[in-house]
Amino acid sequence: MRRPAIALRRRGVWVLACIGGGIVLAWWAHATIGVVAPSAMWLGVAGALAIVVGVARGVVVRSAVLCGLVCLGGATLTAQSLESPRDDLRWMVGDDLRLVCVEGVVSHAPRLVQAQRGRLASVAAYNPMLTRFRVRVEHVLDDAGARRVAHGALYVRVDEPMAVWPAAEAMGTGDRVRLTGFVTGLKGPSNPGERDMRARAHARGVSGSMRVARAALVEPMEGRPSALSRVIRWRDAVRARALQKIDGGGESRGVLAALLLGERDPVDDFAVESAFRRVGVAHVLAISGLHVGIVVLLVVMLVRIAGDHPRVQWAVVLCAIGCMAVLIPARAPILRAVLIVASVVAADMAGRRYDRLNMLALVAAVLLLFRPMDLFDPGFQLSFGVVAGLIALAPGVTARWIPALGTGAAHHVWAWVVQALLASSVAWSIATPIIAYHFGLVSPMAVVSSVIAIPLVGVALGFGYVGLGLMSVWGGLGAPVLGVASAASGWLVGLVLWLDGLPGVAVRVPTIGAVETIIALVLVVGWWRVVSRPLVQSMGIDLAKQQLRTTGLVAASLGLAAWIGMGWYGATRLPRDVALRIDTLAVGDGSAHLIRVGDDALLFDCGSNWYGVGQRLIPDALRALGAPRVRRAVISHADIDHFSGLLDAAESIGVREVLVTPQFVASSLRAGTPEALLVNELRAAGVRIDVISEGAGLRVGSADIAVLHPRVVDGFDRDNAAAMVFDIVVQTNAGDRRVMFFGDLDGAGLEAFCSRYAAGGFQPDVIEAPHHGSARASSIAFVRDLGPRVVIQSTGPSRVDDERWDSVRARCSWWCTAAGGAISAEVLRSGTIRVCQAGRTEIVQQSDDDVDVGSGKP
Repeated sequence: MRRPAIALRRRGVWVLACIGGGIVLAWWAHATIGVVAPSAMWLGVAGALAIVVGVARGVVVRSAVLCGLVCLGGATLTAQSLESPRDDLRWMVGDDLRLVCVEGVVSHAPRLVQAQRGRLASVAAYNPMLTRFRVRVEHVLDDAGARRVAHGALYVRVDEPMAVWPAAEAMGTGDRVRLTGFVTGLKGPSNPGERDMRARAHARGVSGSMRVARAALVEPMEGRPSALSRVIRWRDAVRARALQKIDGGGESRGVLAALLLGERDPVDDFAVESAFRRVGVAHVLAISGLHVGIVVLLVVMLVRIAGDHPRVQWAVVLCAIGCMAVLIPARAPILRAVLIVASVVAADMAGRRYDRLNMLALVAAVLLLFRPMDLFDPGFQLSFGVVAGLIALAPGVTARWIPALGTGAAHHVWAWVVQALLASSVAWSIATPIIAYHFGLVSPMAVVSSVIAIPLVGVALGFGYVGLGLMSVWGGLGAPVLGVASAASGWLVGLVLWLDGLPGVAVRVPTIGAVETIIALVLVVGWWRVVSRPLVQSMGIDLAKQQLRTTGLVAASLGLAAWIGMGWYGATRLPRDVALRIDTLAVGDGSAHLIRVGDDALLFDCGSNWYGVGQRLIPDALRALGAPRVRRAVISHADIDHFSGLLDAAESIGVREVLVTPQFVASSLRAGTPEALLVNELRAAGVRIDVISEGAGLRVGSADIAVLHPRVVDGFDRDNAAAMVFDIVVQTNAGDRRVMFFGDLDGAGLEAFCSRYAAGGFQPDVIEAPHHGSARASSIAFVRDLGPRVVIQSTGPSRVDDERWDSVRARCSWWCTAAGGAISAEVLRSGTIRVCQAGRTEIVQQSDDDVDVGSGKP
């Protein structure tokens, strides 16, 4: 009786594998070799294979079906993510800002957000409330007011707060609006490690973004919302009222709102969210299959108190899932969880026999046909990968270990504990390679922390939903019930923060390839099969074959570990022919330079005018560059766009020492300043703050660094004047090469520097453009006198290609982050300087007699 089930299971998995293979093939052809096969071609091949199925027999039929599914996956991805109709808005917007007027329908309700993110946002001098929403465009108006039909959606940012639903006079989902603002196409990644979201956004129908200066430029238009829009608006009103009823403050309220309503915005404490991630329980903050499963379990337990009525039980479960869908936005994780649970419930209610793994694979295949880009999403991979692992592996593992615990009352308690630990271990082992691949994080504590956290999550969910329901009818009765849920969320936060303080709670790892990740998952499955060996023996498998499999697993595991270890060793060290490397990240108006010599690294500045740059962008970029741990950082001066990301990034990248100027220390003594908050928080985290000034010397690997400015006694009216000047000298086969950093040095500070040093005496090979390339006459003259061969400008769009620098640009190789993204400059041991940006390479070949600047290969 088992063979049909096995065959059915294989059939569902093969369907998923083929559709996923087609998606991967189409994306690989587009991303790697630049070939986009039209969806019509994919469907044409699938149609031809369907004809083969109708006339052939046997193996040919099965092969044609599998190939047809591959073509179906390729067609789905191409049609949704890589093709656009002629009237698509994407053809009307470009990379440059363009002032346009559009008419359309609000597709996602407006929400208020702070302009700044990050731990220094609380002391930001300018941090206004913004309004964000999405609009589905129907017409674009030209200068004469004529309408042109267009299709596509825009992410809209209004630089003022607006009334949001359900407030009176608020704009809601389904409203027709006319907007006037600057539109641009979606940008590709500007830094290493950034994800390219353009294809994913295109699959959702989003063609670009719009920035609207004032709320008055969002004009309501006549028209009634559709029936679906009215339902969504009612749902938004219910959610808003539910959110108001969640009492408490700070971290516990934000976590409870995330657990019950999927409201991630209240969880704005990045330290708490990061702690959840490091401990390995970040998944509890994003409503997914775990939350739906807990709610289903609680509902089933309550229904069974009244007796064993399976059909009533599953009908109540479906009603509970429907209520969750009302309160929670229909995001991809929710849709996945609801579809999986609904499929299982429907099969049980119909009394049909089914194979769970087969049904899971078919559900995943159906979802991929509607959202093919989800295949590359870590949430999709974790959801289906972990659930599949639990279905396929957990029963055999628990059957192997639980019977050995004995009988009696204690047996049942220990059986539950062991079963929970084993299930958590299976889930952790499946999730760890996926999380390491996407995020570079391994959480050894996740097995234990998940077992402890899930009961608290269950209490918060059960009492929370019941409390919200009671408060809708009788607030006096619902408040204490909701208070229990709030207390449970508070205990959860306290537990996570305590675990986060333990040593070894999280391990940062360098980049892992996709092939290595897949091999690791295969080995994980193999090892769990070995752990459940007695169950396998009972099925008649020869013991010698098991020993051979074990030997093979050991050899494969050691080989994979050695391969990954060698890859990490090579990735975290500069190549032998590179003496020094500078990586300047594209952070807008700000600066972040990674200086590396050998296996040593130093971060010179870590900030931007957007303070959230240290949460994801900088740590992800350093990991992608092969420098996930940087122990030393330098803050050039007390201007927040040079250190706004350091507090968020310090833990992620392993900063243990921060070097600052005496003038920065003086600024940090003033209470309430960003400098004071930064220094106090870093010291509380165990980071050492050292003061350096003119005359100090440092070493990064074999390179010598001299600090040339400021002096201890210098006092300036502006922080820029006290910017630190770094003079880096590295030895090459052609002599010494010099790299200089100036921060925001200008004005009185530049005059003081030039009074002590002759600019023409340095002859640097690479410099950072002073003050992000601000075109001051004194700065232009200073750089001209320096005579650098390469200039790196870290800036936003406002300073790109300023014509006042033309005379300097004509004499050197000038690179700007705002023009092409992150920049890498390498000083080779031969003396050659190589600069790369966005796939373009330029070689500066130096000798004692001449300088040749030429374009290299793209």
